[in-house]
Amino acid sequence: MGFRKKSKSPPVLSHEFVIQNHADMVSCVAMIVLLGLMFEVTAKFAIMFITVQYNVTQSLDTDAEDKPESVNYYKYGPKDIATVFFYLLIAIILHALIQEYILDKINRRLHLSKTKHSKFNESGQLATFYLCSFVWGCSILTNEEFVTNPTFLWEGYPHIHMAFQVKFFYICQIAYWFHALPELYFQKVRKEDIPRQLYYICLYIFHITGAYVLNLHRLGLVLLVPHYLVELLFHASRLFYFSDENKQKGFTLWALLFVITRLLTLTVSVLTFGFGLSRTDNQGFSLAEGNFNVLTVRMTCLSAICLTQAWMMWKFINFQLKKWREQSQIQAIKKKAVSPKSRPSKKDSRGGSVNGVMKPDDKTSPRARKSKASFMNPLGMFLGGAVVALVFMGSVWAGENKAMIKNFKKRNPTLFVVGVLGISYFLLSLCGGVMVFLFGITFPMLLILIHASLRLRSMKNKLENKIEGVGLKKTPMGVILDLLDQQEEKINKIQDFLESKLKD
Repeated sequence: MGFRKKSKSPPVLSHEFVIQNHADMVSCVAMIVLLGLMFEVTAKFAIMFITVQYNVTQSLDTDAEDKPESVNYYKYGPKDIATVFFYLLIAIILHALIQEYILDKINRRLHLSKTKHSKFNESGQLATFYLCSFVWGCSILTNEEFVTNPTFLWEGYPHIHMAFQVKFFYICQIAYWFHALPELYFQKVRKEDIPRQLYYICLYIFHITGAYVLNLHRLGLVLLVPHYLVELLFHASRLFYFSDENKQKGFTLWALLFVITRLLTLTVSVLTFGFGLSRTDNQGFSLAEGNFNVLTVRMTCLSAICLTQAWMMWKFINFQLKKWREQSQIQAIKKKAVSPKSRPSKKDSRGGSVNGVMKPDDKTSPRARKSKASFMNPLGMFLGGAVVALVFMGSVWAGENKAMIKNFKKRNPTLFVVGVLGISYFLLSLCGGVMVFLFGITFPMLLILIHASLRLRSMKNKLENKIEGVGLKKTPMGVILDLLDQQEEKINKIQDFLESKLKD
């Protein structure tokens, strides 16, 4: 009878040893920091790692005769690096606990493949983090009243003072995303998945740290909370999909909320950097005061946000196209398997060819399917309208704030409108929404112009036009035409010209 071989433990300090025992090693480091609180000599250094630093006390004036109330606020500084490091250790420990006691047990029951196993672990960890961060962020927004008054995003800038919950929230956010970098090594992430995870980890670190350092923590909170909700829905849907592949309804809701969140992020960012901060009284650059309200910083921040949102939308569109192609291939294979194999007759074989070249039937033509999919596509229609609206808002803002564009718009208003439509057409052509642009946006505008040109001009219409021209009455179309510098006199000239041609 042979003896059973015992599994050898990996050598001390080898790669396998560090990976298996990394949580215990990190726990020892965290315990050393906590033990430093027990001794008077090391307490002042240990407390720098554990508690939030840079406390500022302010007194609130009250009408009562009692003493004024004191409120504690916090600022940021170099000592926050030590606090981030300690909570990075805590994040590694919690990551290992969730992995060992929750995710690994579920994986044993599901019997997933290696690819799905790594994605399930990633979604499980991120879903837990997004859920906690979303609930925490909502409570902060409710207490600080950031949502009820949007002007809080830029009023009183620089916002150097933070409440305890706000600063601790940012400390934990930065610590979590920094802990995700060594976790790529601890979790043995596959080489093909490392670049994708590195992209979004570095983007999170860059944007959250930037909002923290530039005293834009209010804007960062408002943008992070809806983004975390969308990401929570995506990873929760992926977890349900791994448990049962028929559960895919969550991805549809995620796709809708994803596009809405991207538009919300762009709108709030343009409103804050383009209109709010640019019109505040405190303009200038000062590291001592924490003031970064200059044109260069504002445009850099807005460009970073817009480029990130564009990159996310590009990845989203590619993901949806890939998913649609896979479903189309699966349906085509199912149809071939169900339909009986029959030999085509000579009449059918001749009818489908012209000059020896096969002519596809109208029902199976790829061009016909593409045009049908373009017309019956609510997401494409929504995307087309959003692109045109964003281009319109950007052109109006540039025409009001840039002298060169403003002069060009006044001298050549028609070319300006043509340029706006051309840019919209170009952007939609990149997304495959040209048919949406032509028949969903341009065609209704053409019908409106034809109707406005052919309608009968009574005395009441002329009186209303004069009242609107004086400025006593404004219609939505009149506001849009004023923004584009399309004055009423030019529209009336076109209308009179068309009426004269019709009479002739």
